[in-house]
Amino acid sequence: MKRTVACLLALILLMTLFSCGEEDSTPKDSEGLVYTALSETTCEVSGRGTCLDEDIRVPETSPDGKKVVAVGGYAFQNDTTLKTISFPKTVTSFGAYAFAGCSSLEQLSFPDKLESIGIYAFSRCSSLTTVFLGSSLVNVDDGAFSGCGEMSYCFFRGDSTQFGKVQVGNGNSAMTMNLYYYSAKQPNTSGKYWYYQNGSVRIW
Repeated sequence: MKRTVACLLALILLMTLFSCGEEDSTPKDSEGLVYTALSETTCEVSGRGTCLDEDIRVPETSPDGKKVVAVGGYAFQNDTTLKTISFPKTVTSFGAYAFAGCSSLEQLSFPDKLESIGIYAFSRCSSLTTVFLGSSLVNVDDGAFSGCGEMSYCFFRGDSTQFGKVQVGNGNSAMTMNLYYYSAKQPNTSGKYWYYQNGSVRIW
């Protein structure tokens, strides 16, 4: 009887520890960011505020319940402590100079619904090597990726025809020269293409 009780207690303890581990491993949205209302139901992230995170996760809704649809102009300009930032699927635009001078950023994955990248939005992100662009992209303003000399890969989640409709401003050669189009099958045409294999990026 005592042995049975001991086994049950041990099992409960293991289950508790396992549950705690799962909870701790779940990414949490960053707190303390500053938001500016755009309408009664939407807002943009407009600054770091009291958030001390080096790896920021922008939430889908602000503390007062408004949907986050943009990162405002100058929001994180010259924030050299920012290492990574994750965006919710609701974000459709980045404002002018939003991340200019964020010299510690290395990789960025933009939401599929992102349509517009403002002027000099990621300029002087000198450590940026890899960017993932959604196929809903419509406009990339002048100098959005100027001064990004370390960029080696810009993975577009659409094909060349879709990217041909994107308005790309001057000073974005770091993006255009390293652009790869998505293709689930090995393409028959020349160019740079990429695909997923077991959840990892591969280049044709």
